[in-house]
Amino acid sequence: YGNRWDRGDTSYGLITSAGYDNSWQTKRGLKQDGRLGLGQALVLGNDFEFVSTQNDLRLHALLGLGAEFENAEVKLTSMYIRSSSKEARRENGFNASQGADVVRDSLEWIERGLWTNQLEGTQEFSDSFKGAFRGSYSKADRGSPYERSVQYRDFNLDKVIEYDDQQGRNLTRFSDIKDTVKSAGADFTWLVDGKSDYTLKAGYAYTDTDRDSAQRDYRLLEL
Repeated sequence: YGNRWDRGDTSYGLITSAGYDNSWQTKRGLKQDGRLGLGQALVLGNDFEFVSTQNDLRLHALLGLGAEFENAEVKLTSMYIRSSSKEARRENGFNASQGADVVRDSLEWIERGLWTNQLEGTQEFSDSFKGAFRGSYSKADRGSPYERSVQYRDFNLDKVIEYDDQQGRNLTRFSDIKDTVKSAGADFTWLVDGKSDYTLKAGYAYTDTDRDSAQRDYRLLEL
């Protein structure tokens, strides 16, 4: 939605947009790779079948405001984006490096977000002196409320799958990253004696970035 209103020497504008999407997808397939064996013959290495179901949720919104005066102009833009992805996945087949059949189960839940705002404007103080201003504030985050992976392996090559407690093959993880960015700036232009042949310019810019992150990994051991 967008609109513009004129009131004398002043104009106001508005634009908005929003969207939402929720989708599901299931994939099945093969994951295989090869290697060179005796006589440079191509030999099948890892040989896995997999099935994956993923749910993606996306939300976004945009707001724009503006005003034009006789000697000035101001604009504000704000945008919000949020997405959530959840996946359940199973792989089973032959692992060449381990020389055995394995089953891998994994769950993944990832949340991502972005909120950004920008304010900018111009001001004509006189015919020879003008200024431009800007400022922004943004926050972004990526969180993993739950990640889980576990592997089962045929240790004795007897078609009996047992829990594999080796590090890196069973893992529960929780993580979170947050970024905050602030910036501001101003520029000024002065036409000396009102003549465009001589111009003085000055400006200032400020930026501050802050990040907080945390991650916790847990592993279940077989007793």
